[in-house]
Amino acid sequence: SDVYWALMNIPADRLRAVRGFLLNAMGVTLTAPTRVAMYLFDEDLVVIENFNDAQAQIVLTNRALVRPTVALTIPAEITSFSGQDGVARFVLPGRSLIAVRFADAAKRTRPPKE
Repeated sequence: SDVYWALMNIPADRLRAVRGFLLNAMGVTLTAPTRVAMYLFDEDLVVIENFNDAQAQIVLTNRALVRPTVALTIPAEITSFSGQDGVARFVLPGRSLIAVRFADAAKRTRPPKE
């Protein structure tokens, strides 16, 4: 419906406020232009989709998790990706998506189960 697509065109400052309000409680931040969507899967997997024709610079932060890595990109190319300390920075080509997996810091330090 046209009402839902209207959300894709809200001003950037309003979008930042909405994203901040919705994601803050989960310890997640997303810095991205309009027409970039985020889908949360499981506790450690985030998918970012760029609906723009142009590339988008993205910063994705997860305060509870560490070591972001690329799990999947469609199409297969990605311009750049760097991830450390729960922060992923990347350039996502137009009309593409990326799945980013984070490692759980607590699992690294937890003793093995017997």
